Amino acid sequence: MLQQSDSELVRETWQGNRQAYGELVTRYDRSVRAVIVQIVSDVHVAEDLAQEAFVKAFKNLNRLTNPDRFGPWLYQIARREALMWHRKKPKISETSLSDDMALAQGNGRLKESSEQLLKAVMQLPSQEQRVVLLRYFEGHSVRSIAEMLSRPTGTVTKQLSRAHARLRRHMKARTS
Repeated sequence: MLQQSDSELVRETWQGNRQAYGELVTRYDRSVRAVIVQIVSDVHVAEDLAQEAFVKAFKNLNRLTNPDRFGPWLYQIARREALMWHRKKPKISETSLSDDMALAQGNGRLKESSEQLLKAVMQLPSQEQRVVLLRYFEGHSVRSIAEMLSRPTGTVTKQLSRAHARLRRHMKARTS
């Protein structure tokens, strides 16, 4: 059976099919959390804010004018939720993001080299960090990342290239 497009699922939701919206939530859950965690730096807070973003999107789905743009529209809602939370509580408690990510992936502790790489990713400039998280932690294509972030594909490609160079330098310095 072919997977339904976002547009089809949005239209079904408009017609009252809540299971269709559940499919959208399942489809976007991880990437929405990744967008949020990049802003709030706390996996647990990101989970709560992701739920709020999905509820807000459901309540305002009738305002979505183009069902083909559900993903980018949802990411805007998620970013706004995270930014509002961040403004209200700028001093967040320090958590070990690498520990949380390891648990979230269900693979226990990360190997030391993987943990160092994750820490290096979290030190990247925010725009590069976001595209790396979306590309390698969430598995999105460069094209879909460009859509999500409302940027040209070339910009995303350049940000990934710069991030790769920074990460290579960082990891090389750690082994020297």
